[in-house]
Amino acid sequence: MTESWMWLITFLPLLIFVLVDFYSGLRSGIIAAIVTALAAFFLVWWLIDEFDWEALFVVAVMAGAGWLSVRKKTPLYFKLQPAITSGVIALYLGYCQFFDVPFLVRSWPTIGKLMNVMHPEQAEFFSAAAGQKLLGTMSLYFLLWTMVHIALVTWAAVKSSNTVWIVIKGLGVPIILIGSVCTFFASAILERMMG
Repeated sequence: MTESWMWLITFLPLLIFVLVDFYSGLRSGIIAAIVTALAAFFLVWWLIDEFDWEALFVVAVMAGAGWLSVRKKTPLYFKLQPAITSGVIALYLGYCQFFDVPFLVRSWPTIGKLMNVMHPEQAEFFSAAAGQKLLGTMSLYFLLWTMVHIALVTWAAVKSSNTVWIVIKGLGVPIILIGSVCTFFASAILERMMG
């Protein structure tokens, strides 16, 4: 599933939760979020004609966390849902990184086809050994910054307002991408200075 579709299923319902919770309370906010997530899931399934198990997992975790929050009368469990789903992603990235093939290297055949159309010279570089090594390194940085984002979202869920929480959740992809790129350049500079 493309990142824009996953955004629709993971972020939009949480934004709806924050708005409805503010005006109508916890129970209404959670119900509105779960209905929005289900509607988005079925809309995406209908539009791209592809059943996505990852998206269904996100909706299921959202529904389970929402049920627990309503039962315990606290938004905490629902607000921890992004950390739970990101934690599963981090486990997958970690497994790929340390026990299998790093995620970006594994994904390269698909990414490479797209890149070959737009930037054939870059696609050629990433297909070579040096490019594959770089993709493996970037996969590690994605894993590290995903863990940083999980920590930030968890902190916001436990200690901060809904507004701060939704902003931190919404900035997840930029935090991971920018953090990974900055870490890559910082490590390259340090490596050059030391050797």
